[in-house]
Amino acid sequence: SHQLYNKSFRQVVSVIVAMEKLRNSAYAHVFHDDDLRNILSFIFEEEPVIFETSSDEFLCDAAVQSVNCKLQDREQKSLVLASPCVLKALHLLAQEMSREV
Repeated sequence: SHQLYNKSFRQVVSVIVAMEKLRNSAYAHVFHDDDLRNILSFIFEEEPVIFETSSDEFLCDAAVQSVNCKLQDREQKSLVLASPCVLKALHLLAQEMSREV
């Protein structure tokens, strides 16, 4: 927890210092994507993404079922996704029972 706090604090300080350097620069120039990339490289740490593949094939005798549904909140507002997503878990409620998938 303490280590996470220090890392977050360091990142905030880095953003403030970078913005002050840009604001107080001796010459004015157009802000380009490369400028932002340089700033972000000091703030965020690049970490490898571990991706495992498996050659195992799964066989299923049952027919695959699919349901098209529209997700809404309690106020019946539709949820809109800005990018593709992956379903990790789902909590189902049906009448008197609860199921977790």
